[in-house]
Amino acid sequence: MASQWLLKGRGIKESGRAIVNMVSIEGSGGENQQTLNMYAAGCSIVASMISIIFGYDTGVMSGAMIFIKEELKIHDTEVEILAGILNICALFGSLLAGRTSDYIGRRYTIFAASIIFMIGSILMGYAPNYGVLMTGRCIAGIGVGFALMIAPVYSAEVSSPSYRGFLTCLPELGISIGVLLGYISNVAFGGLSLKLGWRIMLGVAAIPSLALAFGILKMPESPRWLVMQGRLGEAKKVLLRVSNSEEEAGARLRDIKEAAGIDVNCKDDFVKPDPLKKTHGEGVWKELILRPTPAVRWILIAAVGIHFFEHAVGIEAVILYSPRIFKKAGIVGKQKLLRASVGVGLTKFIFVFISTFLLDRVGRRRLLLVSTAGIIAALAVLGTCLTIVEHHHGGQLVWALSLCIISTYTFVAFFNIGLAPVTWVYSSEIFPLKLRAQGYSIGVAVNRLMNATISMSFISLYEAITIGGAFFLFAGISVLAWFFFYFLFPETKGRSLEDIEELFSKGISGRAEAGSNFRQVDTSVRWILIAAVGIHFFEHAVGIEAVILYSPRIFKKAGIVGKQKLLRASVGVGLTKFIFVFISTFLLDRVGRRRLLLVSTAGIIAALAVLGTCLTIVEHHHGGQLVWALSLCIISTYTFVAFFNIGLAPVTWVYSSEIFPLKLRAQGYSIGVAVNRLMNATISMSFISLYEAITIGGAFFLFAGISVLAWFFFYFLFPETKGRSLEDIEELFSKGISGRAEAVKSDI
Repeated sequence: MASQWLLKGRGIKESGRAIVNMVSIEGSGGENQQTLNMYAAGCSIVASMISIIFGYDTGVMSGAMIFIKEELKIHDTEVEILAGILNICALFGSLLAGRTSDYIGRRYTIFAASIIFMIGSILMGYAPNYGVLMTGRCIAGIGVGFALMIAPVYSAEVSSPSYRGFLTCLPELGISIGVLLGYISNVAFGGLSLKLGWRIMLGVAAIPSLALAFGILKMPESPRWLVMQGRLGEAKKVLLRVSNSEEEAGARLRDIKEAAGIDVNCKDDFVKPDPLKKTHGEGVWKELILRPTPAVRWILIAAVGIHFFEHAVGIEAVILYSPRIFKKAGIVGKQKLLRASVGVGLTKFIFVFISTFLLDRVGRRRLLLVSTAGIIAALAVLGTCLTIVEHHHGGQLVWALSLCIISTYTFVAFFNIGLAPVTWVYSSEIFPLKLRAQGYSIGVAVNRLMNATISMSFISLYEAITIGGAFFLFAGISVLAWFFFYFLFPETKGRSLEDIEELFSKGISGRAEAGSNFRQVDTSVRWILIAAVGIHFFEHAVGIEAVILYSPRIFKKAGIVGKQKLLRASVGVGLTKFIFVFISTFLLDRVGRRRLLLVSTAGIIAALAVLGTCLTIVEHHHGGQLVWALSLCIISTYTFVAFFNIGLAPVTWVYSSEIFPLKLRAQGYSIGVAVNRLMNATISMSFISLYEAITIGGAFFLFAGISVLAWFFFYFLFPETKGRSLEDIEELFSKGISGRAEAVKSDI
């Protein structure tokens, strides 16, 4: 009944009149363009209910884990796995959902998500032990993957350009509502018995899941999916209901038909799809992943890749921690350790100096490959010797000590004769003139991030996997780097800057002549894929899941004591999330996606820096409670959540749901969701280990550093999509980086 009422548009128009007034867009486009279509809004609201259920599960797990750990007697590692396994499973669910939605439609995919999540919730609510709880969480995770992929796509496809930001943002708003309800549920059910409380918290989500499963069947199918199946008559009927006039519906139908490769003048209600055209998602993966890319895209990959690998091979571990390494090898006495470390610096200087004469004689590519091969061998020997020394319990092994020193110096030598100098030379010369500064800055940002990562994690790493194991890990990464350079890096020696771009456009078939090249791929699709994957990666890489799931632990570290106080403080996180996501729904189509994204990320950086500082001060203070530091911790946590949810959170889902072409939208979007879930799981499952390794303040400083990288990524690569039709957006990305630079510049 509720669904029929919604479909007829009754009541919604009345209850939504205030919203219409708030989100009406000023302009000269006429009455219809200024009014939000309430039927389209109703469709998006119902589709977004699945996000409320997911948000509830996320929020409630934050508090439920306290009681689960107490009853089931699990340790922190199991807690991290429990927190993150949902997102690991959601990774697979989102990948599966893309293809599923192309086969059975958007509406039935939401139905499937509801049923899957309901089954998972029932199992979690029943869970007599950790195994059953994990099973339920895994099943619920698959449903979450379906939900996160399909809800924004459905909302984007039923909405008009003027209000697409508002309607596509509703799933993110739903998540924030769900998180808030989850936190409130923690407080409400936290007073029940230990055996009953957390089970009710988790199991109650099955009720709205069942209701949504039936409600969604009363909703219309996406008009764009219908057109892809040749069902033009049905698509027209849906468009007439989600548009404000017949003229608007007709214009939208013409755009969709053109994008689907159907004659715009076709008046038939049904058109048999061309067998050569893929209408159910067949071959989409090939178009997204395997087809060739433009030269500039490969240049960016090359620049980012070489900067990543420069530090991922572990050089910073030797530069910063050589005294520790030599001590592990068997050298004793501070002066001896320091003198051995001077040899590292001397070796570095000598071989960098030599490389300056070789770069234009031997060439960049050859130096890079020889250098990386030497690094692999040196790291393998170093790892072996350190492992032998660590497991030897007799006297000093002089030969092993000597080999440790020699292999360390050899590593530094090979690194500095090739990889170190070539990184900076190569990345500075391969970008076209117009793009060089901005492209190079991206590489530098990655370089600094990797530097910080190795610097801040090496001690924890070798304590976890032994110091020999750490260098074996670096050796493995170096092998990967060698293949990356071999297949993707052409020689640039002796070529003018203007000629270099051509090298990156010849394709792999021309690698024998040029060293490495690339297959040609549709420009717009490749750019769109990188943008979608990037924004989904950074949404969770900035650390929001650490706050959503572990806010009680964070507040406890800040100085709050008592379960109820911790849970009430966590409710503030959920309330802040809801308020600012709600505000963002009215800003997306007024302020624009790009501007909100940049302001949001800048605020995140500042909030994380303050939070990291305050937590560090509290951790090192051994007197009474620091009220001012505690207050700042709470304020900066809420500020982080506020800035995140007014920009990065909603824009991630709005932007990535609208930029893919019609034929690629469902499965392309599912790739982004898969990355999103993977990052969510990574943060969820590693945060406790991370803050135990580098302190809780250090963890938030790391997140702040990642946020800086995210800001530059968004600034240089994201054009504004506000007010553009879905069919127009592909053109924005098809101009290549030179054209996109113009588009981005015009949006600043």
